[in-house]
Amino acid sequence: MTRTRHEKAHVPWWLHTVRGLLAVLGIAALGFVVSVHLIPVLLGGTSLTISTESMVPTIRPGDSIAAVPVDSDKVQVGQMIVYQRGGQLVAHRIIAIDGDEITTRGDALRAPDAAVPRDAVRWQVAYVVPGGALTTAWTSNPIIALWLILGVGAYATAWIFVDARVGVLRERALSLPASE
Repeated sequence: MTRTRHEKAHVPWWLHTVRGLLAVLGIAALGFVVSVHLIPVLLGGTSLTISTESMVPTIRPGDSIAAVPVDSDKVQVGQMIVYQRGGQLVAHRIIAIDGDEITTRGDALRAPDAAVPRDAVRWQVAYVVPGGALTTAWTSNPIIALWLILGVGAYATAWIFVDARVGVLRERALSLPASE
């Protein structure tokens, strides 16, 4: 029995397994990068990487937060916000609101921060991405970003050509005369 060119050649089970695992990992990595970098921007905010332990266990060093715009008149006690103090951004939880002043404290800290004016509030924390700083390191370094792009390109190319090559080899094997 010979196959026609339109019949699909058999692909080994292990190749399907490897490609499936790589596809799942690729989709997970893409989702991770999108959640850290793209969604906050689409919501009008930004992604920030946390470098201190003041919000442990809620936010750990190396986590990223999606910081989205907030009306400082609508913030509430218990909400996590990002505000400007001096030249630094601070991400802490609101523990008190007194008129035009907001008092915050890091979850891991005992003492509250000094009160800040409402107009110092820049964003609210929409969500936390554990380990999000890892993608920031990948995507901000042009050499690593280039290798990631080349890797994805090589994977896609291999996906296409391995299927084609297996089909060619299978066709050749099926067209050989049977040995008796």
